[in-house]
Amino acid sequence: MRGVERFSKKIESLHFLKGSGKPSWWLMGVIIAFTLLAVAITVLFGRRAFYESRLTALDQFNKQQLILARSTANSIETYFTEVSTSLSTAVKLPSIQNMYPDGIEHLQNMYEGFLPRTSIRYLDETGILRFIYPFSDWRQKLINRDYSHDAFFIKTKQATGVSISGIIINERNEKRIRMSVPIFRTDGKENDKSRFRGALVVSFDIDDIFRVFIEPIVSGETGYAWLINHEGYFIAHYEKEFVGQDAFNIRTEKSPDLTFESINQIQRSVLAGNEGIGRYVSGWHRGQTGHIEKLIAYSPARIVDQLWSVSVAAPVTEVDRIIRAAAREAVFGFGFVLLILISAGSFLSVSAYRWSYSLEREVKKRTNELKETTDYLDNLIRSANAPIMVWDPAQRVTIINRFFEKMSGWSEDEIIGQPIDILFPDNTRASSLLKVEKASKGEGNWEAEEIPVRRKDGNIRTVFWNSYNTYVDDGKTVIATLAQGQDITDRKQAEDALRESEERLKLTLEATYDGLWDWNLLINEIYFSPRFYTMLGYKPYEMPSTLETWIDLIHPDDREYAPPKYLHLMKDTSETFEMEFRMKAKSGEWKWLLWRGKIVSRDHEGNATRMVGTNVDITERRRTREVLQQERDRAQKYLDVAEVILVAINKDQSVALINKKGCDVLGYREEEILGQNWFDRFLPERIRDEVQSVFQELIEGKLATVEYFENPVLTKTGEERTIAWHNTVLTDETQKIIGTLGSGEDITEHKRAEEERKQLEAQLRHAQKMETMGTLVAGVAHEINNPVNKIIFDIPLLQKIWHDVLPDLKEQAEKSPDRKYGGLTYEFLENNLPQLLSDMDLAANRVAKTVGNLKDFARRSNITDRRPIQINEAVTNALRLIRMPLKTSRIELNVDLGVHIPLIEGDLSSIEQSVINIILNAIQSIDKENGRVEITTGLKKKDRCVFVSISDNGQGIDPSIADKIFDPFVSNKQVEGGIGLGLSITYNIVEAHGGSITFESKKGKGTTFLLMFPSIET
Repeated sequence: MRGVERFSKKIESLHFLKGSGKPSWWLMGVIIAFTLLAVAITVLFGRRAFYESRLTALDQFNKQQLILARSTANSIETYFTEVSTSLSTAVKLPSIQNMYPDGIEHLQNMYEGFLPRTSIRYLDETGILRFIYPFSDWRQKLINRDYSHDAFFIKTKQATGVSISGIIINERNEKRIRMSVPIFRTDGKENDKSRFRGALVVSFDIDDIFRVFIEPIVSGETGYAWLINHEGYFIAHYEKEFVGQDAFNIRTEKSPDLTFESINQIQRSVLAGNEGIGRYVSGWHRGQTGHIEKLIAYSPARIVDQLWSVSVAAPVTEVDRIIRAAAREAVFGFGFVLLILISAGSFLSVSAYRWSYSLEREVKKRTNELKETTDYLDNLIRSANAPIMVWDPAQRVTIINRFFEKMSGWSEDEIIGQPIDILFPDNTRASSLLKVEKASKGEGNWEAEEIPVRRKDGNIRTVFWNSYNTYVDDGKTVIATLAQGQDITDRKQAEDALRESEERLKLTLEATYDGLWDWNLLINEIYFSPRFYTMLGYKPYEMPSTLETWIDLIHPDDREYAPPKYLHLMKDTSETFEMEFRMKAKSGEWKWLLWRGKIVSRDHEGNATRMVGTNVDITERRRTREVLQQERDRAQKYLDVAEVILVAINKDQSVALINKKGCDVLGYREEEILGQNWFDRFLPERIRDEVQSVFQELIEGKLATVEYFENPVLTKTGEERTIAWHNTVLTDETQKIIGTLGSGEDITEHKRAEEERKQLEAQLRHAQKMETMGTLVAGVAHEINNPVNKIIFDIPLLQKIWHDVLPDLKEQAEKSPDRKYGGLTYEFLENNLPQLLSDMDLAANRVAKTVGNLKDFARRSNITDRRPIQINEAVTNALRLIRMPLKTSRIELNVDLGVHIPLIEGDLSSIEQSVINIILNAIQSIDKENGRVEITTGLKKKDRCVFVSISDNGQGIDPSIADKIFDPFVSNKQVEGGIGLGLSITYNIVEAHGGSITFESKKGKGTTFLLMFPSIET
């Protein structure tokens, strides 16, 4: 106002009014100059305003696209969240976990909310497809198909919640997306962990996702939307060939002459989960080609654990056409206005000063009045205890108060100037905008109109609105619309919850055919629902709803523990109770009813004041239970009189049934056995895997029966009993295998008797052999002892002769150096003949000793000639005696004699004989080049035993005779002339010395014998 006063004073100082009241010529010139200058400035600023308006319009258009992208992303996210929630809820239902008929019905009902051409599948724990819906055409052939190696099934099996796949190709080469959730179930045992039992898989058709969510999106005249998954692949796009392709490469493949770095940069931001707007240059748009600049808006959609993104794009030229058309109209209008301004400028300028002063005063007055009114209304609106908003005829928000900010989550700076449609949820936006439009046109104010509002965070608030229009002076043109609301969200939620609860209770009662009762103990009134009367054959409310009616209908024998009499016992017990008793029907029949109740209120002394509950007719259930019990008792009697063990085992390896014979054998009571894991509790650990494998083959249907199978069982005392089993499978009414039934006979005593019989027969055969051998040895000893004794007697004589002849031979050798004696030189005889005579004496004594050992073996005599000996001496003597066989066999001999080995007590020649026998066996077992024998001696410090280890790399011991290799006359070298006494004699010698002999052998790899003797040193 002060600026207007200063301008008026300057005009007056020019004295532009003459006595006639007309302006002077120079004043006209000034006005015209100022008018032309104003026109030039207006044109300049108009041009600048055009470009700024263009940028603003493009930005506003792109923001509208962002709202469209965000809305679409929310719709997709909401749909897949609902499907995910439905799947997660379904797998917790026992009917789904066990795939009962009602579980299949539940899946079919759940399918009704899915997109067209969606399918739902059930895979069991092994990956076999057991159920698919819809079950038609080509899908029928998929049943029992194995998906265990499918990567998505393996991922689902390892997951703990909902999983979603990338783009996959199904059995018909269709592009699909799958969502799955694993099914976990326990067996109801204590501490039993959940186990994977299968998976539910929903398969979505990509074309349906496009048709339902993407195709309806049109931005401007020709703009369209697309959908990208977390891997950067198109799930839906207007260009069909883009679907399933990499969004970063497909554009370059289509237009290699363009660079798409700007859109690729935007897509990288999209994959990072960002929301925003931008521009990029494309090479096409809906059939057009060339360099086309586009506006793009994008918003993320969180699908389970993946991040998808919806993008909306439109050409910049569409917005430019609208802006340029508006600019042309503005230019034409501006030209017309300019012409009028120039024509009327003079007149207006002459007249202006006449009313400017009075106008200034009036404006100042009205301005103050308007300011006061505006401040009052602004304070009134802002302080109102209800949400208030005002919008203009263009449906843009102009005013909101503090309560509206609190309710909506939007601040005044964020919402002012925005289209009002951002305040409405997607599903009600169209109807809400229609109501806004009618109110803006003055076609009717809102009166308690229920219109939901979407908060900034996405939550929905339900509001009752009243609206009022403000008009210009004509009373028809609306300037603004004010709406005042009342947030009724909490009330609506409470009402909906109550209504849903009542409906759920009603449906539950109708579905279960349960009766409902409500007993007020303070006034002793009771309410019965209609079902209570009908289940007893009465019409609803045919009898009075009184406590006396209830008691009169109860069977006399049951009244003492029915609720009316039983109540006094519930003062200090649980809040709930459940009982069964008989009530008299209208027909006179006694019906069994199951009553469940709960105390819902008590007085200060703890006495019940109100109880509610349900009742259900269980007459048929009781009859069935009694019949089943009678049948079970009868069957159990049959089983208990059987003289064999009868055991039924479930698929989970738990015992389902066992008869009296089985309990007697195991030593447990029946209740101690039922429900236990048969293999872990009643089988020795060493055979569990073997028996479980047979059981598993039966369960999997690979075996129909097991005609005969022996295995031991563990009794309660820890004793093992051998059982001969005959097993078969048990099936349900669908021929599905549910377990096995085994009948077993305790053959423990029979097996023991059989073993004793075999031992006695072996002892008899051995005695017969020893008797035969004794006769043989007596003859051999007689025939051998005479010549051997002759050799032993003559060798000392030869040694003495050699000693006497040696000087003469030496003298003769000096005279005739080349002379030979028996083909041998004197030098050789001097050096070797004494040793040859000594070896002959040792060998002769060895033969004599061997004959004696044979006689001792036949008589089972012990070693009587004992003295302290060194084990290394026995090994060295043995090697010297068999030097020639070793040399001729060309076998590599490795000897490692230990040091500081304690002495043992025994007969040296006997131990030598034992070592010789084993070495000769080793030489005979090697039938290949590079033969090798290794001999080691030492001390086992743990038990202070001296050992001799003899190893070879020969053909090994035949497994068929390995368990009887130390028996007489057992040999696999009969062809070479062996008679099977060597190891038997060796065994007796070692045993007679208080030692032990063991061996390890592998066919074709060789054998190692280990001889152990107790040392005589402490």
